[in-house]
Amino acid sequence: MTAGTGAQSVSPDAKFSSLLKQSSFDQLLTDTDMANLQHHVTGTTVSSGDFHLTTSAGFDPATNTWVTKLDWDPLANLSDGYVVQKAQGTADEANIFNLDWKNTPTNYGKKVKVLNVYPDDGNFLKDWLNQNTPDGQLVSGGLIDATPVSMTAFNANPSAYLKDSAGQYDYDCLYFGSHDVGGDDLSAATLTAVQTFGNTGRSVIFGHDTVRNTFHPNYASFANKLGIKSVTVNAGYPTKMGSQQIEFTPELKNGLLTKYPNDLFQNGHANVFNVSPSHDEGQFYMYNNDSGAQRWMQYVGPPYYSWGKSDPNDPHHGQLVSIGYLHKTKPYESSEYAGITTNPTDAIGDDNAYLTTNK
Repeated sequence: MTAGTGAQSVSPDAKFSSLLKQSSFDQLLTDTDMANLQHHVTGTTVSSGDFHLTTSAGFDPATNTWVTKLDWDPLANLSDGYVVQKAQGTADEANIFNLDWKNTPTNYGKKVKVLNVYPDDGNFLKDWLNQNTPDGQLVSGGLIDATPVSMTAFNANPSAYLKDSAGQYDYDCLYFGSHDVGGDDLSAATLTAVQTFGNTGRSVIFGHDTVRNTFHPNYASFANKLGIKSVTVNAGYPTKMGSQQIEFTPELKNGLLTKYPNDLFQNGHANVFNVSPSHDEGQFYMYNNDSGAQRWMQYVGPPYYSWGKSDPNDPHHGQLVSIGYLHKTKPYESSEYAGITTNPTDAIGDDNAYLTTNK
């Protein structure tokens, strides 16, 4: 079993599978044993690190199912909950470790509280979450409780919105966005408050047009944590590229974001999703970033467009662009666009990123 807040972990060596084997059950239950057993078998307490786990297994007449019950000491400061491994099937002592163990977060199915800091003219998140999917279900699955606050109000006093009357954080996630241009930059006080909030292991989401050097240097200070290099946009190499279609990167197509709270590939849905016109602006995903960040989604193309869409009546929006690549051989620090080309050979990053995440 493992538990953590992102930076902290408790007893990483204590895997659920090994705990089951170490527990002193009266017997390892075969199918025949389980068919005849009508009482609970209590296991011993297994100690590992700084918590205790007690197991018991038995038949529950109320549900007509066999159950395994786990009890462990409370663990403090675990905003992300626990992750438990479990497996279905029968096993004897020889093959118990060969079962298909799967992680099951204990926060699965619990509602997430989100503080949405929106650009003053872009209060849309709550309405988006209340829309229905094609099969009639809420987009949020009823699992997201969003509270909106304008950027102006939040910048004036961030702690008043992040914390309750007792001084405790009142939200699981802080989301900035989402609207074109991205609104004002973070104030110096807000920058510190956001850094402190994120360092607790809670989530911070930066929406469209937020993390960019050109207008938002304080937002852009988070770029490295996202595995991104943000460069200043000027009249040099065109660093705007986008599309109205996105896809999951092949290596993460089966990741958690595609399965929960909605299975995005159910009924054979193709790995292409339509979105409102979207674009990057001087943000480059670094292949070997030090933060451990992952690129989950990218734009579908070619063709790619400088502002995400082709508009025959607007030459600026209709500009065709290629993916831009960064190269070590021409450091972009010395001349802003000297290291950006359309050649992927020996590149260290590119600007085709729709969604990146970090732990």
